[in-house]
Amino acid sequence: MIGNLRATGGTNISAAMEKSTKMYKNADEGQDTSNRIFFMTDLEVSLQDAQGFKNDVYKNSTNNLWSTVVGIGLDLTQDIIKFVSKTPGCNYCNVRSTETFSELMREEFCSTVTPIAFDIKISLESSRYRIVEGFGSPEVREIKPGETLTLSTEFPSLKNDRGETRGGVILFKVEDMEAVAGNKASGEKVSEASAKEVEEEKKGKGKGKGKGKGKEKAKEEEKEKED
Repeated sequence: MIGNLRATGGTNISAAMEKSTKMYKNADEGQDTSNRIFFMTDLEVSLQDAQGFKNDVYKNSTNNLWSTVVGIGLDLTQDIIKFVSKTPGCNYCNVRSTETFSELMREEFCSTVTPIAFDIKISLESSRYRIVEGFGSPEVREIKPGETLTLSTEFPSLKNDRGETRGGVILFKVEDMEAVAGNKASGEKVSEASAKEVEEEKKGKGKGKGKGKGKEKAKEEEKEKED
């Protein structure tokens, strides 16, 4: 019977999320526990299905029912990845083979499902410098110049056999506002000087033309006298 199965249609992830949510609502709550839906999918979904899924992920997060989305393969919906990564208590990871999935479940599971901090604020307090761009996560990439960055959730980083931490890196591009202002002022001065030079050149050409006409007129008068 299994050999006769054929893959058709698409992935209805919103229906799966609704079913999972109902299961948690009917489950007995234990002490010192957190609830999380571990969702494995290829994320090949329609726009309508994706929107329903995102709505459920966010609604669940406000009730401390968090989601970990495990993307299987490479053809993944970037919109869902970004949304899940920015939702409090939720995260996203990717597996591309049996080996990486085994590593996730065996070595990374605890750190993947255990948030350690929420609503983290990062700002640069300086009268001279400001953050203009960020790299490292969907939240960081959306920062605007001069804004305070808010990270919805952070998860613990793993250590390898040598005790070295394998964590993510967040990078920021910082702008020196004094240098920018100085370059701008210098550019304006150059523009003013160029405009002044053009004006003086025009005046010089005008004077030259006037002198030429005066000489021609004097020659004509002198010729008339001789005649």
